[in-house]
Amino acid sequence: MTALAAFIVRLPSGALADRLDRRMTMIACDGIRAVVLLALAVLVEIHEVVWPIVLVAAIIDRVGDTIFSPASTAALPSVVADIQLEDAWAATEARQYAASLGGPALGGILFSLGRAMPFFGDTLSYAVSVVTSVRMKGQFRSPPTSEVRHGLWRQSFEGLRLIGNDALLRAVII
Repeated sequence: MTALAAFIVRLPSGALADRLDRRMTMIACDGIRAVVLLALAVLVEIHEVVWPIVLVAAIIDRVGDTIFSPASTAALPSVVADIQLEDAWAATEARQYAASLGGPALGGILFSLGRAMPFFGDTLSYAVSVVTSVRMKGQFRSPPTSEVRHGLWRQSFEGLRLIGNDALLRAVII
């Protein structure tokens, strides 16, 4: 269910990153996720959690990540000097891979401390992200262009068409 929600949101999330203030998008996504995961942690802790609540929380978390990612990727050039951009991309990729490798182990350790602890840990990580995003300086909105902007879904499908017409992009995506 979370994969379906992410799939549906993935197409317009890139177009949203081009239309909205990227820093504010990141703050909103992680702020919402922090509140949702905190609520889930409290419900787990007081033994009042039910499956539909877990599902809704998981969907909100996944959709938040799906919208956050293109906004943070597009914001990086606003935070890092051009000369450091290549190293910043590499560090970002390394952090993501390290999180995907270490996250499950950390989740297991936190779960051994208490059933709600992984959710409190997620809440803390999202809160730290919100605080650091608030402190970022720079221009986080795409510069205005003179070209006519199409609807969000149309713009999303134009991106797919661009990928489909470029052999290198197709190969990288696949």
